[in-house]
Amino acid sequence: LESIWAFHQGYRNPKKHGLLEWTALSEEDQTELQARIKATDFTRDIINKTAEEVAPRQLATMAAEFIKSVAPEGTVTARIVKDKDLLAEGWEGIYAVGRGSDRTSAMLQLDYNPTGDENAPVFACLVGKGITFDSGGYSLKPSNFMSAMKADMGGSGTITGGLGLAILRGLNKRVKLILCCAENMVSGRALKLGDIITYKNGKTVEIMNTDAEGRLVLADGLIYASEHNPELIIDCATLTGA
Repeated sequence: LESIWAFHQGYRNPKKHGLLEWTALSEEDQTELQARIKATDFTRDIINKTAEEVAPRQLATMAAEFIKSVAPEGTVTARIVKDKDLLAEGWEGIYAVGRGSDRTSAMLQLDYNPTGDENAPVFACLVGKGITFDSGGYSLKPSNFMSAMKADMGGSGTITGGLGLAILRGLNKRVKLILCCAENMVSGRALKLGDIITYKNGKTVEIMNTDAEGRLVLADGLIYASEHNPELIIDCATLTGA
């Protein structure tokens, strides 16, 4: 039986000790790498924070602070419209979605203007959905669909990080960042099926599913963006088929 087995050992050269060498980056590549790291870190960290850490107003504030930290001094102005002031200015979508929460809803209106000319045309408006927690409202989500809803503000986080990266790369055009921030919760004050929202442009929307809240807040941001007649309007959101 043992005669059917054969073992062969061939000749092997001694193993060479490989050396791992890092390719040196040029100064330009190093600057680009650091810009990507800074923008990615902000985006990842703010999306991964809990809803207790990032309420609607906090989201607006943190986004504004990040853009100010990467932009040249004097190029950024930011305004946060919150709570009843949203109604006073006609931003009924954001207010309606967030009225069921104890945490104040907010709209960030940020202007990045490196031209120094307050009358410079707006090149682009960036609009982000900022639902800091989405229970679904009265169209309540099942628990297994709700577990990741602290990240329903991912559109705002992503588009803020994108603007930050563009600024770090030397963006020289005027851009507005608009974040529509609210928390979609259930309470006696919450949005109900059959409610009607009247938007600033005169359009009316009847609520047939309170879990379609992303479109309701984005509409306010898109209306505000269109008022500035930009060449581009880009929106970023986590939207489903509710």
